[in-house]
Amino acid sequence: MTRDGGWVLARRLADATLLHLFASRAFDLPRRGDPDWPGDSRLADVLDAANAGAAAALEVPLAQFRLQRADAVSMQERAGA
Repeated sequence: MTRDGGWVLARRLADATLLHLFASRAFDLPRRGDPDWPGDSRLADVLDAANAGAAAALEVPLAQFRLQRADAVSMQERAGA
């Protein structure tokens, strides 16, 4: 984590996508097989479509974007703050 509370990536940017970041957050939609998958088939169809749309739009490698390099802080320095 950066000094200002930002996240630090620990993956190669060529291997990580916006979809990976989206899916790692609490706002990810349920997927088939998840314990909270709805029994209502109409809602399930909407969630399937939403997940497919998000995947299609966000399956972009992070390496395609110019990211700002954050200043690293050692854990010892952070603990003494």
